[in-house]
Amino acid sequence: MRKELDYYKIDDFEGGNQNWFNDYWMKIGGCGAITACDTCIFFDRKFNQNILCPINPSFITKDDFINFGMHMKPYLSPRITGIDKLDTFISEFQVYLDEKGENKFKMVPFHGDNDVEAAKEVIKKQIDNDLLIPYLNLKHQDKSLEDYEWHWFVLAGYEEKSDAFFVKAMSYGKSVWFDFENLWNTGNKKKGGMVLYTL
Repeated sequence: MRKELDYYKIDDFEGGNQNWFNDYWMKIGGCGAITACDTCIFFDRKFNQNILCPINPSFITKDDFINFGMHMKPYLSPRITGIDKLDTFISEFQVYLDEKGENKFKMVPFHGDNDVEAAKEVIKKQIDNDLLIPYLNLKHQDKSLEDYEWHWFVLAGYEEKSDAFFVKAMSYGKSVWFDFENLWNTGNKKKGGMVLYTL
């Protein structure tokens, strides 16, 4: 079984890309702010509104996305340690949402020390309910995930097979399917996790 969310595009790219930024800090550490932008675009499109985005969520250019990212930067500021806790993302993003008067959804953390089977069920529930999932991956034992270490991105789909469970990760202007058990079991003590939206 496969389920994918309707995700925005910019030209031939699947979502935005932090490598488009000329701003040094956004380019190397803006993933938290970009994930918040992705959320705003998603919900404005979902509710057919233009409340969370200072841009048209139905037609986005690279310049629009960069400007939006810079607009979000003060709320989820890139920093030396990164936004390395779910609660930090939630509290800082909530400031932005409060300023916009958005109260259609709330955020709760789902920490990376939860059981992988419980995490799969949560992912299926969120995606089945048409809700994307901000995901924080910290240090990982699998070196093939280097570009996704200490990184925020969103999950916008899953595929459940008899012998494996895959998730669709959106980042760097593209989608990548990851074996979820491998992604979740980082092999490190300090865990990331997911932010769950509830309507």
